[in-house]
Amino acid sequence: FSEDSCKCLYGLEIRPDQGGGGSGSGNAISFECRCPAGEYLDENELEAAGNSTSRDDYATICKTCPEGAVCNQPGASLRTLELEKGYYRTRTNSPEVLLCAHQEACEGGPDPGDASCREGHEGPYCTLCIDEYYLDSQTGVCTECGS
Repeated sequence: FSEDSCKCLYGLEIRPDQGGGGSGSGNAISFECRCPAGEYLDENELEAAGNSTSRDDYATICKTCPEGAVCNQPGASLRTLELEKGYYRTRTNSPEVLLCAHQEACEGGPDPGDASCREGHEGPYCTLCIDEYYLDSQTGVCTECGS
């Protein structure tokens, strides 16, 4: 047993008394492993690494945050990746973040698919209008019929 065997095999070691205003009297071996700011944890890669103790198996777990994603704090993960307004992704386990053709239609946020669309929008990249809405060709925004 060594102290190094308790360290994170990827990312940063965050102890409960770091940055939380604690007195530093927490359990010395209690910590969380998190990817640093600017990167996100790919849970698919973490699962693939399994219970390995080799750092090489963990080398691809922290990925560079793609354009349109918000990773300005340590601890971002693929499944909870938040998007900037104007960007879209299809599902929580997809690392693909794409710019929407009509940026006003995509609200961003942590939810993928239709949940990230502006009211009145749905479908891939929020390009379709729901029933009772029409696409305003000038603005690219779905507008409620009769308004």
